[in-house]
This record gives sequence, C-alpha cells and structure tokens, in this order.
Amino acid sequence: MRAEQYGAEILIHGASNHLSERIACRPDTQGDLRWHWSWGVPIGRIDDSDRLLDVDDVQELVRSISKVVCVPLRRSGM
Repeated sequence: MRAEQYGAEILIHGASNHLSERIACRPDTQGDLRWHWSWGVPIGRIDDSDRLLDVDDVQELVRSISKVVCVPLRRSGM
C-alpha cells in the first residue's frame, strides 16, 4: 500500500493500484477525532467493529484499510 496525505484526508492505494480508498480524520458526534471511511462511517476495529478507532490507532487503521484496498484480484481464464 501507499498513501498520500491531503490535509485531514488520506488517499490509500492498494499494491496493484486497482483499488483505493480515501479516509478522513474528523470529529464524531461526540466531538472525538476518529478515522472515517469515504462513505462517512467511522472506522472500527477488525475484531470488534463497535470499538471505533481513534487517531492514535494507526496499526489497527492499516489493518482495516488493507482489508479494503488489498483484496486479491481474480483473473478469469485461470
């Protein structure tokens, strides 16, 4: 994966550059800074999606994002 930062937003590209995702760091409804998917939903932990990630949970953030942008592509005819 590689990432490009644009202010409070980060554009993440998968290894094949086929998939990408834009995430943003912004306050949630309680005013706590959280990471959000491009569709506006706060990013939760992989093992407990009810537990939202805060701005310091970078390792868990990378794990969550990799599940979205590092999906192996299926090749037809194989």
